[in-house]
Amino acid sequence: MNLGIDVRWLHEAYENAPRYASDDEEMPIPGPADGSAGNLGGVGRYLEEMLPRLAARLPDACCVLGILEGHEPPVCLHALWPGARTVGLTPRWRPAGGAMGLLARIPALWVERATRAALAPLRLDVFVSSQQLVVPSPSWARHHAVVCHDLAFIQHPALFFPSGRVPASYRAHYVRLAKAEHHLAVSQRTAEALTSVLGVPRSRITPTPEGVSPQLGVDGPAFAPGWPYALCVGSAGPGKNVPMVLEGWHRARRQWKDVHLVLVGASRERFRELRSAMDPHDVPAVHRAAPVGYAQLGGLYRGATMLLIPSLVEGFGLPAFEAMACGCPVITATDTPMADMAGDAALVVDPHSPDMLAEAIVGLRADPALRRRLIAEGRRIAATYTWDRTADLTADAIRRLAAGGARG
Repeated sequence: MNLGIDVRWLHEAYENAPRYASDDEEMPIPGPADGSAGNLGGVGRYLEEMLPRLAARLPDACCVLGILEGHEPPVCLHALWPGARTVGLTPRWRPAGGAMGLLARIPALWVERATRAALAPLRLDVFVSSQQLVVPSPSWARHHAVVCHDLAFIQHPALFFPSGRVPASYRAHYVRLAKAEHHLAVSQRTAEALTSVLGVPRSRITPTPEGVSPQLGVDGPAFAPGWPYALCVGSAGPGKNVPMVLEGWHRARRQWKDVHLVLVGASRERFRELRSAMDPHDVPAVHRAAPVGYAQLGGLYRGATMLLIPSLVEGFGLPAFEAMACGCPVITATDTPMADMAGDAALVVDPHSPDMLAEAIVGLRADPALRRRLIAEGRRIAATYTWDRTADLTADAIRRLAAGGARG
């Protein structure tokens, strides 16, 4: 089988890593810098975990990784699938958000032509797009699949576009996404959205829930800065609801004055923006951390009093389950995959209610029995989500595609 996998997102994340490098504003986290998993975002984490596992499960596949054209990939990317070849694909793969009407088709046609020219000589049996902003054309391979993490742009346009409306180029993109041959959905919530929002038949969807790295667990040192802290992990983008986290934490400090807040993964520019809107009395107790490896991330989870992840948009919500695996109680939001999957293993709040979040923060601190129950239930739930299971489901779907189709 000739298999192509688009890894441009990961390649781009590696190149952008210096934006998250240590600086004077960052709180140092002890532990070895054993990888870059802390700074890659959801798609990057997905690819780092999945590529070596798929290589082990598809030993007969001749794999080609689609990288950024004109950019030399780092050695660590090559190491994820030893022996895989690479092919340069255009860096202009995102839909042009400002384009309107017929103008929206021009960049899409250019990208399609350039990508077809790069991939056609390879005669691929299957091409896998690692995220939903790239929809393979039938000319790229005999069969194709798209890993769909979420439908955030079309479900919540007000969060991502100044006009509050989905631009024409994105609308056209989602029409193409609905027609993709097969979809690998990272959660049941995402699978349901593909059907309810885009009308994708369930026979063309394989749920492939994400997993928790075996490097994360209750064993190991905990970060101990000398004060209690709540943890918030993610890019601090629009869907992560970090301003509400800050407001809820601020209100909780009225009763729990010594609690700090650690933000993991926000760029220094985004952190400065958030800090400028804070109450001046809160600024000394809010810290930015950008761990570069699972050892540091695990220490942060184990040392935290709780993880705050009341997101407005999530495809899976990986930090919630990583925290559970490390014995860290979780407060999340209604109407999210985390609430669906965690059940009684997490506290659930309205993502638009800072008061409700503050009550949950203070209540969790004041109730040791509740904390013990959430930790025990969380560990049990987290153990059911593994990257090995994700890889098994994905490899099976790829084999079915190569054999002639993945329809159920």
